[in-house]
Amino acid sequence: MTRRILAHWFTGCLLAVTAASAARAQMQDAFVDPTESDMQFFAPVEFDFEGVKAGFGLDAEVDRLTYRELQARRQIIQKRMRNAR
Repeated sequence: MTRRILAHWFTGCLLAVTAASAARAQMQDAFVDPTESDMQFFAPVEFDFEGVKAGFGLDAEVDRLTYRELQARRQIIQKRMRNAR
């Protein structure tokens, strides 16, 4: 074998061994103990709508809004915006 072929063969073996050890280290660190994490992927999300409702000028007790009520609110908001100029 020539030096060049021997050097390529040696470099390839060195890379294979290094990659295998790095892959083994990642495999061991990939799985976290479930007791250490508080993430619950399929748990229902608790969302606070009170801030959103307040932004629209609604009371916290309002559960639904009809289209007619929405149109009336839009007109009131548009009047306020025109008067603010």
